[in-house]
Amino acid sequence: DGTTTTTTLRVITRSKERFHKLFPVPVASPQDKPNSLEVIEASLLDMTDEEFMKAIEDCDVVVSCLGHNMTMKGVYGEPRRLVTDTIKRVHHTISNRIQPTQPVHFILMNTAGAAHPGGMDDDRTRFERTVMGCIRTLLPPHRDNEGAIEYLWNDVGLN
Repeated sequence: DGTTTTTTLRVITRSKERFHKLFPVPVASPQDKPNSLEVIEASLLDMTDEEFMKAIEDCDVVVSCLGHNMTMKGVYGEPRRLVTDTIKRVHHTISNRIQPTQPVHFILMNTAGAAHPGGMDDDRTRFERTVMGCIRTLLPPHRDNEGAIEYLWNDVGLN
């Protein structure tokens, strides 16, 4: 949920140390943001194409720490494909609307439990595969995280 997570705040802090410009970050609660960060109060999926394009047009790196809230509504409510749909939108906007002259790097902060779509995971036991199948079935955010990885693997590539 925006810049309120510890992981996101760490990414922002490290980005300030390494990059000359921070991208605007849509956030749920701007009171937790660092002072030097430009804030757009909006849901990523509710932004117009123009607003979204303006927010990321000057970026050479996009880092996604996006995830579902750990509440009943966050886990089982809409949007079910928050991470996957956002990643698709970022990719589409960069590829088809901005068309940068230099590559834009995309870093997805995801869960360790998500299977690697290229089959590069360590072998899992039958028990582990069964547990992961149950998690995939019972927890829509896990399915969403795996969908995001699959989209990046199959449609974007590892350039």
